Amino acid sequence: MLQFCPTNPSEKDLMDRFAKLNIGAGKTFDLAKLSPESQKAVTDGIADAGTEMDALMKRVNADEVSSSDFFGTREFLKNNYQYCYAGAKLGLYGNSGSRRSISPISSTAPSTAGRVESQLHAALCQRPVTAG
Repeated sequence: MLQFCPTNPSEKDLMDRFAKLNIGAGKTFDLAKLSPESQKAVTDGIADAGTEMDALMKRVNADEVSSSDFFGTREFLKNNYQYCYAGAKLGLYGNSGSRRSISPISSTAPSTAGRVESQLHAALCQRPVTAG
């Protein structure tokens, strides 16, 4: 998928780090081919992402964060990969903050346009959560 998504200048350093793991356009990531130290770092990072998602879900359940915070433009999300991941994983039918006040036609199903927008957003934003 990355071959179809030019790197945004704000993600150049991130993509340079990913390249060290053979992640990038035209590359194939293979965890088994990494050194034991790199394998551990990757699996620890995945575990950290799960812990961060659990903490985020507690904030969602406490109404501190809204699902609408997980959708929007790059400028709105400010490269917040955790929110982008949460939007892709949890709520493909969320509205961006600018669309919060638009009432759905049906209270049980999102519009086709909303589904398409959300699926596109998920496809473009689903990237690993990284710390610092």
